[in-house]
Amino acid sequence: MIRSTLLVALAAGLVGLPARSAETPFQMGLALRTGYSLSTQDHLNPSLFGLGLSGDYALSSTQTLRGELAYFYEAGRTYRTDFLPAAPGQAQPDPTKSADVRKNKLEGLTLRLSGIQALSSGWSMQGGLQIGNSRFTQEYIGNTIDANRLYQDTYNGVPVKSALKLSPFAGLQYDIDRDGAVELNLIGLSYTAIEFQHTPGAPLVSGDLTRPGSHLVYAGDHLEERSRMRLAVEFSYRFRF
Repeated sequence: MIRSTLLVALAAGLVGLPARSAETPFQMGLALRTGYSLSTQDHLNPSLFGLGLSGDYALSSTQTLRGELAYFYEAGRTYRTDFLPAAPGQAQPDPTKSADVRKNKLEGLTLRLSGIQALSSGWSMQGGLQIGNSRFTQEYIGNTIDANRLYQDTYNGVPVKSALKLSPFAGLQYDIDRDGAVELNLIGLSYTAIEFQHTPGAPLVSGDLTRPGSHLVYAGDHLEERSRMRLAVEFSYRFRF
């Protein structure tokens, strides 16, 4: 009799598990993201890619809070940049023998915090902030030489600028079914861009002894920094599990 009672209780508990799990206010998700930038600054490609691991917490039947650990990437294209004015007393570089070639990229690991408000027929509106590290990288290689070969400068490097940035976003979500949703967002992607500056014909001077390869540098070489906000349209598919 006791054994029968225990078996009935165990069976009832197993039957009840799915119902309790379905009622949990927390749900995980994986977002696959692509997008198109509305800006052409800094020689970055208009297309961007990303992914995110999210957790949703339902406050009510119509309101949800979401936290997401996200990564984004925006590649750049190779380009040639114009030369700066030559050092005093020096001629400008010969364009047939000189070149300065560069390539940029932007990426970041961020935390997205957003609120979601259900509307009707599976639609919701959402908005929030992306908080985290935006990393801008510039590769450059240059060779400048004047027509009379009075100077020849060769230089190269891969400087990186990482900055903590806030990027606002807002958009719409449509629930395809209980296991997936599509999203369309507009985001203001914030970062700090860098641009290497070299003066052709500048003399070599002492550099940073603590950095390998920089004991001697050309006078005046430096990085310019510019704060940016890059508007982009994002499209995401979110798997729920």
